[in-house]
Amino acid sequence: MAIPQPSQQDIQSLMLLLKTGKYDELEEKSRHFTKRFPKVLGFYDLLSKAQIGQKDLPGTIRTLKKALKVKPEYADGEYNLAVAYMSLGKIKEAIPHLENVVKQKPEHFQAYNNLGACCIQQEELDKGLSFYRRSLEIKPDFVPTLMSLGAKIRDHGMAEESEQNLQEVTKLEPKFAIGHYSLGLTKLVLEKTDEAKVCFEKALELQPNIIQAKAALDKLKT
Repeated sequence: MAIPQPSQQDIQSLMLLLKTGKYDELEEKSRHFTKRFPKVLGFYDLLSKAQIGQKDLPGTIRTLKKALKVKPEYADGEYNLAVAYMSLGKIKEAIPHLENVVKQKPEHFQAYNNLGACCIQQEELDKGLSFYRRSLEIKPDFVPTLMSLGAKIRDHGMAEESEQNLQEVTKLEPKFAIGHYSLGLTKLVLEKTDEAKVCFEKALELQPNIIQAKAALDKLKT
């Protein structure tokens, strides 16, 4: 006896709901299809996306755990589950899932970035920095890692490397105000006060409500 399969029309209707951001309707219909077709991974994926869209992180976690029972080697599910745990501050729960992601997809630079962040939060500095650097080996222009690494190493005797990373951020994202501000802080550590001033001024030009940049600039002017 043939196992019933969802129609292409069913899938297209759900994809349209996702595309148009109708997350509540998408959740209701996706949940219905997970019950009708409990072995079809895609419906769990869509259900989790609906829950993410509604910021229902506990629901997202429950759904992705079910998805991983359907397909244990599901790197995207592992990654999204880890992100949900991180968003809830559950760092220890996130780490094993991120480790599974990089085992399945060794070039997953986002997972390495998040592993770095998790380790830093657990005060494992060297381990965290190694994960950040692995992320950049895979994708040297990944701004979130460049920012995180640049900021973290600034006060740990690696200001020159911090400067390189944050200068790259401002090249890649010239309108990213926080990038200019963070670069300014590194310039101060390196005692490049004139260059720091330029960075703070640029940050405030792009985003006038950065109080810290204004305070730093005022201090340099005194």
